[in-house]
Amino acid sequence: MSKTAFLYSNTPPSAAQEKRFIEFLSSQYGEEVTLVWKNTNSEDGSFKIEVDSEVFDWSAEGRLLQLKEALAASEELKAYNEAKKAYDADEELNKLINEYNVQAAILEQEGRKPEAERDTALIESISTRLREVYDNITESKTLAAMRDAEASLSLIVNAINDAVRFTIEPEQANCTHDCSTCGGCH
Repeated sequence: MSKTAFLYSNTPPSAAQEKRFIEFLSSQYGEEVTLVWKNTNSEDGSFKIEVDSEVFDWSAEGRLLQLKEALAASEELKAYNEAKKAYDADEELNKLINEYNVQAAILEQEGRKPEAERDTALIESISTRLREVYDNITESKTLAAMRDAEASLSLIVNAINDAVRFTIEPEQANCTHDCSTCGGCH
């Protein structure tokens, strides 16, 4: 018994494409597959294949959905979400960060005063406390885990952004940002 797959696109597949589709689908389902082409009259060159209730969607929307699902399933996003949860739950760290922000605002406010009106003892006291609080914050294992998770996730997000940017502006793909290596931009 064979399955029937429906290919929706604006042009029929070439013989080579049809062969690859059939080979792919047969390997997916472990049985012979018949491919039936249906015209979509779409202009974007995308295609979808439906087999029973399963859809292989290669439209722009389908590819974005695949990207979203892959990102959501990535270990980097899972690690980030776990680190963020721990960061949000770390009451001691959040108290230190809040204290740092309040103390820094007071110090900034005092620093804006004319020099003759500044309370140098207050400035020194706040500066000392800021250094202590800063050291405690930077020693936090929770914060270190959060920063590591953010850095790992940023690598993926930056790669996605680069892929999109280089698709839009392919000439930028070879840019080294060292102007001595090329004839210049545009």
